[in-house]
Amino acid sequence: MHQGLPRQVEKVHGKKMKPLKIVAAVTCGAMLGALTVGMYYRKLLRHEMSQSIIQASQSKLLFAVDSLTLVRKERSSEFCKNKEEEISSEVYALSQILSPSSMTEEQRRLFSMVARYRENFPYETGDSNVDHSVKEFLAKVR
Repeated sequence: MHQGLPRQVEKVHGKKMKPLKIVAAVTCGAMLGALTVGMYYRKLLRHEMSQSIIQASQSKLLFAVDSLTLVRKERSSEFCKNKEEEISSEVYALSQILSPSSMTEEQRRLFSMVARYRENFPYETGDSNVDHSVKEFLAKVR
């Protein structure tokens, strides 16, 4: 048996398998297992990162809208412009990650608040891509 590779080695379901088929089957199984584990961890990591980004951006949006609502009454235009830019930036970033259909109720309420704010105080950054994305996203969550 050690004088060369035997042509047939083990019986599987009553049939003899060739060594090459055994090696191929074991290799495929190992590759599929590794691929499955890799996909699971990649998905888990992406989800955790997305949740962290979403939570940070939601906090910033809430602060920005609350601050702007108060400051608008005193007409602090520079502060308002900075906060408007911040809102646009955060909504744009979140619109690249979130879809309206996958939002939690809390997220939906937040973006409804942002949309109502933007209806009362329209703002454009000057970047047509950002402005269009923000308007489109807020219209979907309204």
